[in-house]
Amino acid sequence: MDSLGGVKVKQCVEVTDKEAARLLKKFLNSQNRGHGDEESHTLAVQQEVETQLQLILSHLQSTGSS
Repeated sequence: MDSLGGVKVKQCVEVTDKEAARLLKKFLNSQNRGHGDEESHTLAVQQEVETQLQLILSHLQSTGSS
């Protein structure tokens, strides 16, 4: 198991910006399910993370198409 920024990961693979954007978009789409009765703080944190990932996705898509 590797460590990436203090997070243990099973596998690290170099990908192009275009591929990273595709994978990130797939992940974000899978996260858009109902949240049930989660606490509002958890939802706020999740929304902030999703916002940051959307910004990363936008950047990857713009650099991947260059």
